[in-house]
Amino acid sequence: MSETSPPPSSRNVMLSALGIIGCFVVFAIVLYVAYIPTAPGVATTSTMTPEERKALLHEVRGKARQEAERYRWIDRDNGVVGLPLDRAVELTIRDLAESGEGS
Repeated sequence: MSETSPPPSSRNVMLSALGIIGCFVVFAIVLYVAYIPTAPGVATTSTMTPEERKALLHEVRGKARQEAERYRWIDRDNGVVGLPLDRAVELTIRDLAESGEGS
């Protein structure tokens, strides 16, 4: 007594195919959204002239230098302060010398 299943109807085949295609479309949309640049208005370096890239590099380095040379709040609620780089190095050397780990 062997039962054979009836052949799938064309409606079921069509719904299965549409379901698979729909899954691929949703997956492609998720990938596209995940890789959209998060910083609008930032020019890519590939579309910039060498002079524009040099100016952008100079601007970025200037901002980094300013951040490294000033006091600033990092997390005011928890009392975390950013120190100038030179001062942070001095305090670290002092702390290591006091704890005896620096020798």
